[in-house]
Formats: sequence, structure tokens, C-alpha cells
Amino acid sequence: MKNLKIMSIVLILLLGLVSLTAVVSAQSDDYEIMATYMSGVELDASGITAISAELGEDVDISVEVYGDPSGEGYVDNVQVKAWIGGYEYGDVEDTTGPFDVEEYVTYIKKLSVELPKDFDVCFDENDYDECTYTLYVEVYDGDNYEQEGYTFFLERPRHYVDVLDVIVDSDVEAGELAKVEVRLENLGESKEDDIKVTLSIEDLGVTESGYIDELAAPEEDNGDEESSDSINLYLEIPEDATTGDYELTLNVLYDRGHRDVEEQYSIFVEAVGEEAVEEEEEVEEEGEVSVSVSSEGLNAVVGEEAVYTVTFSNGQEESRVFTVDVLGEDQWGSVSVEPSVILVKGNGVEEVEIHVTPNEEGDFDFTLQILDEDDKLVEEVSVDLTSEKASGTPTWLKVLFIAIVVLVIIVILVVAFRGSGDEDDDLDLDNKDGETYY
Repeated sequence: MKNLKIMSIVLILLLGLVSLTAVVSAQSDDYEIMATYMSGVELDASGITAISAELGEDVDISVEVYGDPSGEGYVDNVQVKAWIGGYEYGDVEDTTGPFDVEEYVTYIKKLSVELPKDFDVCFDENDYDECTYTLYVEVYDGDNYEQEGYTFFLERPRHYVDVLDVIVDSDVEAGELAKVEVRLENLGESKEDDIKVTLSIEDLGVTESGYIDELAAPEEDNGDEESSDSINLYLEIPEDATTGDYELTLNVLYDRGHRDVEEQYSIFVEAVGEEAVEEEEEVEEEGEVSVSVSSEGLNAVVGEEAVYTVTFSNGQEESRVFTVDVLGEDQWGSVSVEPSVILVKGNGVEEVEIHVTPNEEGDFDFTLQILDEDDKLVEEVSVDLTSEKASGTPTWLKVLFIAIVVLVIIVILVVAFRGSGDEDDDLDLDNKDGETYY
């Protein structure tokens, strides 16, 4: 019984080893890596290759895969993967899509990886052991693989200033200053002096510049000289700027003006009194054709006519036709519209008169409906009317009184003229009697 248990355990272990062996990939006999190129330079699998490449830029990798005739002659779903080991902050890799490999055929597969800006590249080409990296290239399918490792060396560029960060004020209103903090780092071999930093918002016509005096080279970074520094710039946002996102352009000019780096960011600006502006725009959009009334309240005398004016203003290029209907006047009087249909030319102004005649006293109201050429309601205006009876002497008595007054004035004038004529005659007679001859 004891021996049976031991045999069972051994059998289970053997089965586990067989299963493990079944899932482990082996080097393939169907394909092999013939050559690998990085930035156009063939890499040496047995040595160190010096590569000239810009940090922060994409590096092209080309891999030659050969279909080995010693294998099965055909393999499908093959892929190529390239990655750089030794980078502290993550993976630097790229993978091709699947392809098929046939014997005697050479396949050239293109990949691209971005070299991080903060790679620990060397200042001295003799410091290979300090800052070398390994590019791994693997060709694989569902069962097998081929892999090569290439050691390469990157030399630090002589001049290279990098933008570490840009902090933009998130709460900017039109008419205010927008604070932008720019932090730069020198990643090149040489010390940089008088680095010019320029910020601009082209759509607003705003530009501001400043200088960072110096940035030490990384190996010179100490308490007195630092390889990174910040500068604060203030952009004056125009008062008439509208709400929205604007493109903020950063330009860093260094190496005595021979090199620069330019990047784009976004800045949000909020207009002053934006709600009022939006309401005004809505009114303008809706008020391309506007209707105004002379008064929303009328005073009238029973039996007499009162006139009410409606003004149409057409802000459109095309002519418009409007109809004015009156509702609610039947119970207390009569209302007429002159004209009831009106043509308002493009960018023109026209008036319509509403003639109201109440037949009883009291407080009334009526409604004006303005319809367009499609009989759609443009505007509806409610008008209040206060009607009173005529007060004082009847009209015919007023006329009689005025006639009597006029007649009396005429009589007085006639008498006055006659009196003046008699005095003149008496004066002439007196002169005749008193004549003296010499």
C-alpha cells in the first residue's frame, strides 16, 4: 500500500514535468534573425555599437528574418518584437503585426521605439560600462521563437534643452494677467547661457518673453549651478476676448539662437460678463426681425379715436411680409389696422397704425398678433386701454361759446376803429380854425 502511494506521487510529478515541457517554447528551426539595424547602423550581436540618435525622438529599427529551409517550410502568425532593457522608468518597445514565413524567403520588418529624454547617456565615449543599453529582438510564433541581444552606446548631444513642465493658470478671465510657469532642463554636454523663453497666443495677439540666465550641464549640477530652472511669464489677456480654449505656443531659443524647441499647449479664457454677452447674442439672433410698440397702455375717450403705432425693423437682407391681427376688442369698441398687411424691405423699417375707438368707459385690453408670410406667429403683444367719458360742456355748446367770443371781439375791433376815425376828424377841424397868416 505504501509503495502504491509512492508510485502515484512519482507518476503525478512525471506528468507535471511532461505538461510543463509541452508549454515551454523552443528556438525555432523555421526562421532565424539574419541582421538588425538601428538608425541605419547594423548592430553587432557580439560587441558594442555606438549609435547617434536624438533623445526624445523615434529610432527606426529594421530586422531581417530568414525562412530557414531546415524547418517545416511554412509558419503562420509570426511576429517581431523589439525592446530596450535597462531603462528605469518603464518599457521601450514595439511589435509588428503577424505575418507568414516561407522557406528561403527573407523578410524585412520595420519597428520604431522612442528614446526617452532622460536616458542616462554618456559624456565620454570611453564610459561604455556606465551607460550602455541592450536592444532585444525576438521573432516568435505560437510555439517557437528566436532572440538576439545587441548592446549599444548612446553619446549625449552637445546641446539639448528639454521642457520639463509647463504650468498654466487654470482660472483666466479676459482683461487679466495669465500666469504661466515654464521649467527647463539642460540634457546636453554644454552649459547653456541666455535661454530665451517666449509664450504667445496668436488668436489674441499676445506675446511675452523672458530669459533664463544659465543652465549647467548635468555633470556640473551642484549647489551653485543647476541644470534645471523655472521662469514665470505673465500674458495680458485682452478685455474683449471671448470664452474658449486658445492655443498657447511655447518657444525656447538656446545655443546662441541656433537651436530651438517649440511646443503647443491649451489655455482656457473666460470672457467678462459672458452671460450678458450670450443673452445679447441670443436676442440679436432672434431679433433679426424686431417688433416694437409705441406704448403698452392707452388712454382714450368714449366715442373718440386713439392711435397706437407698431414699428417693424427688418435686419435681414431679404424683404419680409407681416400681417397684424387684433383680438379681444369686439365687446367694448372697434379697432382698425392701417395697413393690415405690410412689406418690410431688407434692412428697412416700416410702421403700422392701430386705430382704437371705445364705445364705453372702463379698463379693457386687446391683443396684437404679428404673423409672418407663412402665417407663423412672430410676436404677440397685449395692450391695456383705459376709456373715459368726455367731461365738461357738450361740444355744441363749446362751439357756440367760441362763436360768440369771436363775434364780440369783432364788434370791439369795429367800434375801436370808428372811435379812432372821429378823433382824427376833430383834430383836423381844430387846425383849420386856428390857421394864422403872416
